[in-house]
Amino acid sequence: MEQPLTLSRLISCFFGLAVITIVLAFGGVASAVAQSANVRVGQHSDYDRVVFDWDRSVQYNAREGGNGRLTLAFQNVGNISPSTISQSQFQYLNALETQNDGGNVSVTLDGVDGTSFRHFRIGSKVIVDISGPKLRQVRSAAVQERQSSQPARPTSSGSTEPEQSQTQQRRQETPALSAVIKEPLTNTPRVTAADFQKASVITVSSTTSFGMSAFTKDGMLWIVTDQPEMAVPPQVEGDAQKWLGPVRRRSVEGGTVFQYQWPAEVASNLHLKPEGGGLLWRLTISAFPPGLETSALQSLRDSPEGDIRFRAGMNNLETVLRFNNWDTGQMMHIATVSIADSRLFMDRQFVDFHIEKAVVGAAITQIMPGLDVRAIPGREPEILISNPEDGLAVSEATFALYETILTDMAFQKATDSERLYFLSRWSGGGLAKLADIRRDFEARLSQTEESDPAYVELILSLAKLHLANFLPQEALGYFDYAGDQLEGIRNGIEFMSLEAAAQALAGHTLKAERNFKQAKLNDLPEVQYWKAYNFGRMERWDDAAEMMPDDPVFLSRYPRLIKYELGLVLAETALRQNNIQVAGDYIALLQSDLSKMKNPYLSAYRYLLGELRRQEGDESEALAIWEEMLESGDRLYRAKAGLAWVKLARIQEEITPARGIEILDQLRYTWRGDGLETQIAHTLGKMYMEQGEYRKGLSLLRETASFTDNEANRSDIVSDMQTAFRDLFLGDASENLSAIQAVTLYEAFSELLPGGAEGNEIVQALAERLVEVDLIERAASLLEQMIATRLSGEDKDKAILQVARLKLNNQQPDEALEALRRISVGTLRRNAKMNTEKTLIEAKARAERGQTERALSILSRLGDTAEAEQLKADIAWEKGEWREASDALLALLSKRGISVQQEPLDENQAELVLNTAVALNLAGETQTLQAFQARYQNQMAETGQAGLFQIVTRPPGQSYLSGRETLLSIVEEVDLFSDVISDL
Repeated sequence: MEQPLTLSRLISCFFGLAVITIVLAFGGVASAVAQSANVRVGQHSDYDRVVFDWDRSVQYNAREGGNGRLTLAFQNVGNISPSTISQSQFQYLNALETQNDGGNVSVTLDGVDGTSFRHFRIGSKVIVDISGPKLRQVRSAAVQERQSSQPARPTSSGSTEPEQSQTQQRRQETPALSAVIKEPLTNTPRVTAADFQKASVITVSSTTSFGMSAFTKDGMLWIVTDQPEMAVPPQVEGDAQKWLGPVRRRSVEGGTVFQYQWPAEVASNLHLKPEGGGLLWRLTISAFPPGLETSALQSLRDSPEGDIRFRAGMNNLETVLRFNNWDTGQMMHIATVSIADSRLFMDRQFVDFHIEKAVVGAAITQIMPGLDVRAIPGREPEILISNPEDGLAVSEATFALYETILTDMAFQKATDSERLYFLSRWSGGGLAKLADIRRDFEARLSQTEESDPAYVELILSLAKLHLANFLPQEALGYFDYAGDQLEGIRNGIEFMSLEAAAQALAGHTLKAERNFKQAKLNDLPEVQYWKAYNFGRMERWDDAAEMMPDDPVFLSRYPRLIKYELGLVLAETALRQNNIQVAGDYIALLQSDLSKMKNPYLSAYRYLLGELRRQEGDESEALAIWEEMLESGDRLYRAKAGLAWVKLARIQEEITPARGIEILDQLRYTWRGDGLETQIAHTLGKMYMEQGEYRKGLSLLRETASFTDNEANRSDIVSDMQTAFRDLFLGDASENLSAIQAVTLYEAFSELLPGGAEGNEIVQALAERLVEVDLIERAASLLEQMIATRLSGEDKDKAILQVARLKLNNQQPDEALEALRRISVGTLRRNAKMNTEKTLIEAKARAERGQTERALSILSRLGDTAEAEQLKADIAWEKGEWREASDALLALLSKRGISVQQEPLDENQAELVLNTAVALNLAGETQTLQAFQARYQNQMAETGQAGLFQIVTRPPGQSYLSGRETLLSIVEEVDLFSDVISDL
């Protein structure tokens, strides 16, 4: 496998979605405000925001310039004149300048190189966010206060206890309630009042507005929402999470119920304070009463004989849910509200029903049959409690459902309890209808007050619309704006998950990862697809594989483009793990839309299909698929397929290395600038070396390793280079290199020398090859480098001794003696063999300098040894003192036992016998020579030296001239010193 799928960056070319990311900074600012617009500046922690709030929707064009400049051109808007905007209001901008031209206005925002802009339109507002290098610390960075979204609370009109009707008086008895013994949800620790000194918070949120009711009953905290199958449970922060226990979730018709254990032992001292509404609700738990107001409960009678009914005014009333309490079997009627300031905060018991003490909305428990609880909408909405049949007018009927101001496309209630991304529904029919739907939303926004909860919901609808149509940059702009408008919404689970999905599609992978890491998202199945996709885009394939679900069922409901985008990345993730079954399922999912698939997705699909076939064992089919792609399709996947084809074809021996090099060299120019180019160059470099072009291959690999940003790729390349380098000196490749080629490659790529013993072995092997071709000086220099940088202790002394030997062989006795002085005395004491060699080299160097007596004195340290005799012979031989040489050689034959040996002679023994005969001959020791010939004639006859031995030992006067020439040639070739050293 070669490279992650990064298709988002290619898709943008289809839809013209490039979001301008230029760079800017700050100096002096010319403020501007339009005559028909309000221009505002807001400071945030990591960006500035400029809002052009026109009195109507306007058209504008944006043009980016160099060095962090953005120009907005507004058409037919009148003039913009200076206002009170000051330079000190900006953190990330240098200047804001305007030009008026007969109703057309251009606004130029100047920054520096590094400043980034994002712009988008919502209703009559055009918003520009500016980030990048912070150019100044703003002394006063107060952000505009948001208007409160809560309407004024109604004045309580009191509460009266109604008399029972005649219908009620006719009842013989009230049905008795069964005693309920309820098991706790969990074994929670005992709770005391001290546990509530620090407040805890329960947060309930969604990206779709919902109504809610909250109350305590039967030792439980009930949170009821009118969002069906609500996937995300409330989030508990603070100490309360220790004793509330796990949440119990129930789906009911039209809504969702969440229950927590409520500690009855301190319930009278425990208080809930509600806040928020719409998209984001909070319940603060503490020991301090919040001072909540309650709606008034009033009794009604149409006539003196009419039935009694009850009603309660409920601001922001949403709906009434009806379900059976699964613990008691009693019917519950729950009135949800959209704002936290409306509630029936009372505990009243009547014959037919009980009113629970609700901190949000209303909760009514039905006691007698026939109860009816309904919502009465209007300017002052209320709930009505009655029993039409038996006189109390309390018969169950659902309230009219909340009539949303938005289209069903954006805010249809969820029908799947595990789903968060209703992308097909949100897409509104796709790109063809996008412009019309966006205009409709913007028109609604322009007619909605910012204090209205529906305002933020409209913004989120626009975010969902663009996300579902694969316009992630625009979606992020709307998410960001919604987060600024409603404090706390960013912490909502749905908001996090949707924003992270947009960030992943837009390529903001690190930001997406931070959002996806939130513990709140861990247990949501659908989010795992997006987590895996985001990891895949970052090439973190193991992390992606750990996240991704095996079943692609959720993706089957996504719009085609997003299904392609995620499906292909997840298929590649499975293939990189060799998980054929899962990869096949994802690829099969994409096959259903194959007839509509276009490039680059079609090329990506074909490439992955080839890899699937390869892993299934059908190499011929894989090769056929990839080979067909060499000449057509998307450039990226043409390069990926070409690389895969060359690799597999080489394994199958269907192409030569030369043909592979030709194709890969072309592919290098097909795709440039990312990890794929690195992989192509990596493979090409190895193929060069396979062809014996070591220098070209290593040079390409070194260049590739230097420009890649991927540490894993760089590590692989360097590892391959080091392996090849070792083989050049210690492996089979070394047999094809001359010594000159070897040292040239070593010097060019010496940074690849491995550490430790293996690296030392390479240096030693190279030095020996240099000596073989008489490049002794270069060999010694190589060893000196190793001594200076790599060695210590005895290993270092051994290398110094080797340098001394090389210097001596190179007729540099002074340098040899200087090297010997560097050897540690301690090493020589511990290592007798090294001490012997050091003594021999020193004696030889003294002799080379003409200091024969001193050389013999040094040799005396070795005593009466074979090594001493051989070096004595060498010294005499070199000086032409043949009598002394012959005496030393005869002694050496005796010390080595050769003089009494009857077995055949080996090659070294035969050479020593021959050299002794030469010395005797040149010394004129005729008698001794004849005896010597008789002693060794038979043994020498069995060696390769037999002919020379006969010439050297023949009697005087026979072929004297030819014998003399033979003697001199032998003298020239003999190096007794090398022999004695090699024998150690």
